[in-house]
Amino acid sequence: MSVQFFETFFPSAAQAMQNYTPAIWNFAFPESSRSCHELPLKLPIWLPDPLESPEWSQHVISVVKWMHNHFLLYANVNEEMIVDPAKKEVVYIPPDYHFHVGSPTVLALAILGLSVGLSGVYYIQRQRRALRKAVLASDKESYYGDDVWWPYSWACFLFAMMNLSAVFAHSFITPSLRHIRTLPEVWESEVGYEIRFIFVLLETMDVACTAASSSSLLFAFMTPRQFVTTKFARFVLYSWVAICFYLSYRGNFFELPWYNELLYIGITLLAAIAGLLFMVLPTFLRPLSKKDFVRRGFQMRQKRAIVYVMLAFVLIVLALVTDPFVCGLVGGKLNMVSLLFLGCDLAMLGSSIWAVANIEEAVKMVRKEQGKKE
Repeated sequence: MSVQFFETFFPSAAQAMQNYTPAIWNFAFPESSRSCHELPLKLPIWLPDPLESPEWSQHVISVVKWMHNHFLLYANVNEEMIVDPAKKEVVYIPPDYHFHVGSPTVLALAILGLSVGLSGVYYIQRQRRALRKAVLASDKESYYGDDVWWPYSWACFLFAMMNLSAVFAHSFITPSLRHIRTLPEVWESEVGYEIRFIFVLLETMDVACTAASSSSLLFAFMTPRQFVTTKFARFVLYSWVAICFYLSYRGNFFELPWYNELLYIGITLLAAIAGLLFMVLPTFLRPLSKKDFVRRGFQMRQKRAIVYVMLAFVLIVLALVTDPFVCGLVGGKLNMVSLLFLGCDLAMLGSSIWAVANIEEAVKMVRKEQGKKE
């Protein structure tokens, strides 16, 4: 699966590696692991008895037929299903029909990433509201009252949208796309065009949201505190997010070289380096407070969050050698793509926990300063 993922999402880099560094390409994706595919997950779907509820049964069967003909298509058609060879359409669905889902491990990790992103948005927004209330309750300005945390919330939201697109792109559309490439009459048909359009749309959203989420973290790590609190800062970040979507659209719909690589890999790598320099190392190297036990508890929460980020770095590095040494032993359930998804989930989880801990500390400091004045 990994080599197909790399060739599909990063065609320019894949071609360059095969042409100029074949040794690295063959090491990362050896022949023994290229057939290392995860078996699809078969989910039973209950179909009502046509004799007992003919109208409801017809509705359910019509929906399943439509999904197979226009969304999941022929890669997931089982042998018991009857397909019209002329129209390439499903004409009969057996009572014991099973719904096939490709790459179930990646599907589970994408759903986990969606949950991590949305949870991060919820908890960061909740603490930001608490911070605003604390600032409004105070009659003086406070250094801790500045709202510099909104880029983290935006990063979590875009991360969730990236995983939402990945749920459909990797587990449903990509298997169908690979399959209809072998069927010229279907590839050039109207249904084939619909499949390709849906995939490019999802690929555009995936790449754009990844670049925009990483850009939001990069913006949060490196932008001066005085600038983040201004309205112009929001305009800059929101404009860049729109540019990411436009560049991803140009790169995927017009198949322009190196667009996906620069947006997906380039910006994410920059965000990872910035996170290491401005979040991980300062938090990890900062000594714990010996006198202030409240402060010490906050620092411990920060360090626990950093553990998730550091573990994510380790998993992403291990992912680079997963296919040559591990995938063939345990099957497609553990490969480069699955470890990359898990590493990204842990990185965003750690970043959001770190941000929430900092906002909680800011709320406490604002209230503490107000209490001293009273």
